[in-house]
Amino acid sequence: MSGLDDSLLIRGGRVLTLDDTDREWASADIVVEGRSAVVKGVPKLSAAPVMATDLRASASLILAGMAAEGQTVISRIYHLDRGYDNIEQKLSALGADIRRV
Repeated sequence: MSGLDDSLLIRGGRVLTLDDTDREWASADIVVEGRSAVVKGVPKLSAAPVMATDLRASASLILAGMAAEGQTVISRIYHLDRGYDNIEQKLSALGADIRRV
């Protein structure tokens, strides 16, 4: 259980608008109104190939991948190296099944 089955209200200028294809892929009910978004998540996450776009997104994708069922592959992980030193070793020490390929 991912715990993402609750609603989340996001406010501020960093909300990205997703088109219908993105919403279907994300399996989430997302309603964007101006600078706010209400996101209703799903009971579990499924693995998928994903692409990191910046440092914080990279870290978020790692956490989501660890919670997902299956194997998640994250491309463009060079963003991680700008802000996290040996993150895969640190998470492995905590029990995560993570490695660079």
